[in-house]
Amino acid sequence: MADFKYLEISKTLEEAITRGDYRERLPGVRILAAEFGVNPRTISRALELLINRGVVLPDGNRGCLLAGPRQARPRQTGNVIIYSNNPVVFDVSYPQNLFGGLVAGMESYGLKPIFMSSSNGRLIDDVEFWLSCRVDGFIFVYSSFRQEIASQMALRRIPVVAANRMPDELKISWTDFDHEKAVEDMLEHLIRQGHRRIGLVNKKHYYSFVKEHFERAYRQTMQRHRLYDPQLFHYLESSEDEQGAVTVGMTRMMALPNPPTAILCGQLEDEVKHALREYPSPVVLAPTYDVVKPDNGTRPRLVYSYEELGKKVFDVFCRVRETGLIIQEMVPMRIEL
Repeated sequence: MADFKYLEISKTLEEAITRGDYRERLPGVRILAAEFGVNPRTISRALELLINRGVVLPDGNRGCLLAGPRQARPRQTGNVIIYSNNPVVFDVSYPQNLFGGLVAGMESYGLKPIFMSSSNGRLIDDVEFWLSCRVDGFIFVYSSFRQEIASQMALRRIPVVAANRMPDELKISWTDFDHEKAVEDMLEHLIRQGHRRIGLVNKKHYYSFVKEHFERAYRQTMQRHRLYDPQLFHYLESSEDEQGAVTVGMTRMMALPNPPTAILCGQLEDEVKHALREYPSPVVLAPTYDVVKPDNGTRPRLVYSYEELGKKVFDVFCRVRETGLIIQEMVPMRIEL
């Protein structure tokens, strides 16, 4: 029964919150552990259930905030901040990008975008700055921020959507391309074409959990066909000297007794081609490609649209703003043959 103690504690805490026994936040994990006479890990499991149910909000090392009833935040200014760690460039003559999709959605909804970026890396972690902004919500593009910011905005019913997948513990809304499904679809296609040795090489992502998603999609798909070989998976560990890192991975793969006949190369098509220039055996490359780029004839390839992603981000933002719910959705990628 000890294994289920956290369920009992979770129910007890939720009932106490409903009665109003706690104000604004719960006591810390160690205090609760002492009150219930259990290990802090048991309290953490109980709190995770409450977080998943939207009863409380994580607040870093300071415990959990009481979430209160979900509800939409009333319209205040008609302004929405679009923030990126990198300089934001919106060119009206080139609308087929993520910002173009966002702007198109806002114009149809009567909202005004305020583009913002900063060379000061500490701004993104300044809770007081974000809470002082008088806007109807925030859209973060390829940015990361601390759990405290997500929790404080949720507590104040401020709509927040990220235009990239975020860690689960942040409990915020996000939209991103469905990279895992895309990897699975492309692998299945190459297998149907007769390939049995398929490699995968991918750029390093800001969030470490993205590597796990790629690796899982690759491993599970290849295992279904009894073709999995971990030596054919190469995920870059750094964003520096990508050509050098790709060359190392390709050299290792091509030196195997049974080298790959196809490689999923993501956005590293040029780097992979360069690394394979000394190898006479033909290898099929399967890159990912922005629909607005000039067609270089490479087939098969995974195709994505940043404009479509931008429209989906704004669609999710509107629904978050209207319902107060956490919404996390994927944008599909397609295979072009």
